[in-house]
Amino acid sequence: MLISDPEAKPKIIVFPKKKGKFSHFRQYVALYLMLLITVFLTAWLGQRSINAYWQQTYHRASPLESLNRFGVWRWGEIFVNI
Repeated sequence: MLISDPEAKPKIIVFPKKKGKFSHFRQYVALYLMLLITVFLTAWLGQRSINAYWQQTYHRASPLESLNRFGVWRWGEIFVNI
């Protein structure tokens, strides 16, 4: 049987307040940058699938195919095929 102390007071956790008026703005900017990085990495790694979908749906070359002239862009496809 558990017996609690009636004199015990609950502990209150107080988080420190952030300084500066732009603290929320910085959080939004960080979130936005993370979303952009995620979208870029998804397109970079899935470029073959995106290009195939675009060609089958719209019957023309994908806009991402113009990036194939850059070696760094082609690394994404090579990395997926490893």
